[in-house]
Formats: sequence, C-alpha cells, structure tokens
Amino acid sequence: MIGKTDIDATEGGVANTGTVKGNVITGITFEQHRAAVKEDLADLCKTLETAHASERDLLSKKIAELERKLTNIEQDYEQTLAELAKLKDELKQFSNTAPIDQLAAAMSALDSGDRTKADELLQQIEQSNIESAAHAIYLRGNIAAAEICWADAATLYSKAALLDPTYKHLLAAHDFLELAGQYQASISIGKQLLAAAMNEFGENSREHVVAINNHGLALQSQGSYQQAEHCYKQALEIDRERVGTKHPHFAIRLNNLAELYRGQGKYSSAEPLYLQALEIEIATHGLESHSCAISLSNLASLYVELNNFETAERLYKKSLEIGKVTIGASHPSYAIRLSSLAELYRRQGNYESAEPLYEKVAEIYKDTIGVEHPVYAEHLNKFALLYHVNGNYTAAQPLYKQAIEICENTLPSDHPQTKTIKANFAAMQAARDKG
Repeated sequence: MIGKTDIDATEGGVANTGTVKGNVITGITFEQHRAAVKEDLADLCKTLETAHASERDLLSKKIAELERKLTNIEQDYEQTLAELAKLKDELKQFSNTAPIDQLAAAMSALDSGDRTKADELLQQIEQSNIESAAHAIYLRGNIAAAEICWADAATLYSKAALLDPTYKHLLAAHDFLELAGQYQASISIGKQLLAAAMNEFGENSREHVVAINNHGLALQSQGSYQQAEHCYKQALEIDRERVGTKHPHFAIRLNNLAELYRGQGKYSSAEPLYLQALEIEIATHGLESHSCAISLSNLASLYVELNNFETAERLYKKSLEIGKVTIGASHPSYAIRLSSLAELYRRQGNYESAEPLYEKVAEIYKDTIGVEHPVYAEHLNKFALLYHVNGNYTAAQPLYKQAIEICENTLPSDHPQTKTIKANFAAMQAARDKG
C-alpha cells in the first residue's frame, strides 16, 4: 500500500524551492555542497580499500548513495537546503525556552549542514532543561525523519508526545509509528491525536481531517478495513465542504479510499476515485510531482489486478522516473514502486527482469526501514513467490519463513498479510512434496 499522509502529500511537507544556486539560505553554497559530497565520497573509497570484509558491504552502499547524489547534485542541494531551512524554522520557534548558547550552536551546525552536531546539541538541551525537553526531543525527531531514520523518529516523537501531548507532537508520533511499522502503537496514539485535534482546532478544521485520514492509514495497515473506510469517508466529506472537490487535500482522501477498495478487490469502486485524484494532482502540482508519482503507481497496481499489464508497466515506469528526481532511488517509497514493477514482471512470467528488481528493493529496505518491518515481510513474500512459481523451493523457503516470523512479531495473528504469506508457504510445501 502506498497511502498518503498529509505530510507525504505536501500539505505538511516541504514546498518546491526551485533553483537555488547561489542562494545561501543556510550558509552552504552549491559549490560547497558538491565539494562536501565529493570529499565524503573520496574518504569512503579510501576507507573501503583497507576495510574489514564485514564492513565492506555497508561502505559500498554508502558509496553508491553518494554517487547517486553527485549524479543528481542540483536536486540534492535543493532538497538539503529545504530540509535544513525547515529545521532552522523549528529552532527559531524554540528560542523563548531553550538555552541561548546551545540553541545558537545548534543553528550554526545546521547552517553548516551538520545535522549530527545539531542533534547532539539538542540532546544536551533535552537533558539539561526540563522546560524545553519535549520540544528538543521533537526537533531531534525532525532530524531523524530528514535522515529517513523512521524508527528513531518514531521513538523521539513518541517521547515528545508523552511529555507534551499536543497535536503537533501526537501527529508526528502517530505518522512515524505507522511508517516504522508499529501499527498498534500508532492506532493507540491516534485516539489521543483525534481528541487533541478536536480540542485544539475544532471538528471541521484541517487538523482534525488530517488526524482522521492518517488514523485511517494506521487502521488499514492493521487490517481493520471497515474502520479505515469510515475514517476515509469522514475525512472526504469534511474536506468536500472545507476545501471543495478540486483541491489537492481532497485528492489525498480520494486516493486513500481507492487504495482501500483496491486492497479489498473492489476494483470498479477504486478506479474512478484514482482517476479523479490524479486529475486534481496534475492540475495543482503538475505531472512531474511526487504526489502524482504516488497516484500513478497506485493506479498501475489497479491495472495489474485487471490484467492490463501494458498500461500498468507504462505507469510504473513513469512513476519511477518521477521518483528518481523527487525523492531519489534509495527512498522506501521508491522501493515500493520498484517492487510493484517487479511484481508485474513476475505475474507476466518475466522472472529474469523481476529478480534484480526484488534484490534492489531488499537492499533499499535493509538500509532504511530495516528487516523487522511488515513492509519488508511483504517484500520477502513477493520475492519468495518468484522462486516458488519458478520451482526453486530451496530459495523460497527461508524467505517465506523470515516473512512469517516478522509478521507474527509485528502484526495481529489474524492479519490478512500474515494469512496470505502462510497460505503461500503451505502451497509451496505441498507443491514440493508432490514433486
């Protein structure tokens, strides 16, 4: 599932900054940024020459990521500036309560692009200043989120929400618990989020709609489809009155309801919602936007289910093309789309094209969301199925077993994903025994 939180879909995200060469928003020029990336790459390559065998795999992956950044250096520079500027804005809001010297040092660290140093300084504020602790932890969560360390971000945001259960803290905790695959915890905090949104902003507010929408995503991830549908429809109706039917926020609601219907096999109900959402997003953000890339991928997944493979492949490839520019080829969302294309090839019997894509997806997930995430389990199931249908039971078995173990540790025992993987495993065992 590629659902859309309001953060993911630009409501709460970073706007497009345009070309920023020479615009020294944070004290880093374009040339300085490029030089820093080149220097990091040279240092890693030198380290690799003498590294222990156990370290080489990780170093090679880091080198590959830096090479990707250099290939798309202008886009990477813009993204870096946008992230740092957002973090700096948050720090400025912190100025009334935080120790001035440490806050200034953290601002200076962000000016130089050193998020690690900024995090260390914020940790010092957290430990030394009770009044500022919750916000310091929240800001550390922002840094972890910018580094795509979702589990770390979820932990930090949850801690901030525990100390200070405001809408802002609860929303961040809820969304990143969901992204980190901690669905039950996300649902639990989602109830607090809904109450906070009502109390702080009112029933028909944007904040309340966001809380309802994102709570629906967590419920859907847990397999609570009926409750998720109720959330999506409630959010849809509020936004119909709040912003109208041509607004990108309304498109988010349409997309999520469509995803729910597709996952339940209600294809005729899903397709018009996908198409309506895509039309809105093209009109507001343009075809080359991150939001459109998600919708294109979701629509492609529907066409796979309808056996319209040619159209699905075209849409997946367009989504990946956009994603490579907007979020980079090492982002979990990019991996989801890559996995979907691999799945298309598997269903077509094109195993030779599918296998390297599955392998690439596994690499991205290992480096980002980790190997204990339900999304990783879902990927293992798909990868195992590739070997399964190809008669390679020896390769398929450990993948199925690992996927089942992850699901049993992270999802309810009766979750549809767990049931599907166990059924696939049983079918493979039966085929192996028969053969």
